Amino acid sequence: MSEPGTVGRRWGIGLCAAAVILGGLAVIGGVQRMSGMGDRVGGYPAVAAGREELVTFDDAGGKTAYFESTCFDCGDDSNAVAPDLEITSEDGDSLDVGAYATDGTATPSYNDGFFSYTRGRFDGEPEYTFRIPEPGTYRVRVGSSDAPDAQMRLGPSVARTWFSGLLLTVGGVIVGVVLLAAGVVVLLVAGSRRRRWRRQAAAGSWPPAGP
Repeated sequence: MSEPGTVGRRWGIGLCAAAVILGGLAVIGGVQRMSGMGDRVGGYPAVAAGREELVTFDDAGGKTAYFESTCFDCGDDSNAVAPDLEITSEDGDSLDVGAYATDGTATPSYNDGFFSYTRGRFDGEPEYTFRIPEPGTYRVRVGSSDAPDAQMRLGPSVARTWFSGLLLTVGGVIVGVVLLAAGVVVLLVAGSRRRRWRRQAAAGSWPPAGP
């Protein structure tokens, strides 16, 4: 006949193990999604600062221009200046280009280190947003910049990927903490029952053992 608390002890150990496994997998998956943002942007067409090139977009819709440099802190004022961006259609119509903002305003809402990425020797961050009215080839002109190897990469926003990774990471931490706390509580309760049963058994009082 097993001692009291045996089943509870097994449940507690199981909950603690689930906390480590499920929470760890969620955190790892979230971090991978966030860190992979730069690789995705790296596949977008790039136009170097001070250049004008033709860029083909295969689909219409909202796009983001990502400002990249090998040293954002190497500008004349120790703060890289993002180049201007002009986009015109084959008919010569200029597209509206606005400052990137996560809150829907016209003012960029990111800060140094927030919503940025590293891709090889390049650091990058979203700088502008624009909308492609229809698939086709567009003329893209990128202004000059004091940042070394400055360029713009143009493509769909990866904000959804970044935020989903953040939610997955935070969710993994929360789930792990909740399961771990529940496991510890179950272990403490089971241990208390087992100690009480052993004291009673040592005193000559033998209550029936159970789960």
